[in-house]
Amino acid sequence: MKTKDARKSAILESLKGGLIVSCQVQKDDPIYTDDIVVKMAEAARWAGAVGIRANSPEQISAIKKAVPELPVIGLWKVWHDDTDVFITPTMKEVDAIYETGAEIIALDCTAQITHEKTVAWDLLKQAKEKYPDAIFFADVSNYDEAKHAIENDADIVAPTLYGYTKETALSNRTRISSSGFDPWYTQ
Repeated sequence: MKTKDARKSAILESLKGGLIVSCQVQKDDPIYTDDIVVKMAEAARWAGAVGIRANSPEQISAIKKAVPELPVIGLWKVWHDDTDVFITPTMKEVDAIYETGAEIIALDCTAQITHEKTVAWDLLKQAKEKYPDAIFFADVSNYDEAKHAIENDADIVAPTLYGYTKETALSNRTRISSSGFDPWYTQ
């Protein structure tokens, strides 16, 4: 762990070895209700989760109110037709997530080009300069992006976008469709 900040260290330590549960739902999801993410987060707490990953300022705020003892990894999924970058894609979304009080801010740190015509991973450095007290979670899709995120002082790095970028969508995978299901396997 690079940080010497006691608050950041305590949050990161509290996550080690535990389960972080993603409590996210979009308005067009079949299970969507106004309070479903709160119920999901409460169930995760009951089951022993050490943290929550949540989407959008509204859902993050509701979860933080319901389970204030669990750290929240906040992100905001925003889609644009001209890019595949959708996880906290601009400073506007970083600002909104920071304002919710989420302990950790997740953002796309891939080499993809954003709606703003910049490389997605450039936002990490800008966000860290604007919010030096924040913890940043770099969502990447491959080794080179992970290495870049580490070199740019991401606090947490995970391959959450593997399979969601053009480069990794079908890389090293073959679809088996002759059976009644379509499992993926790595060759």
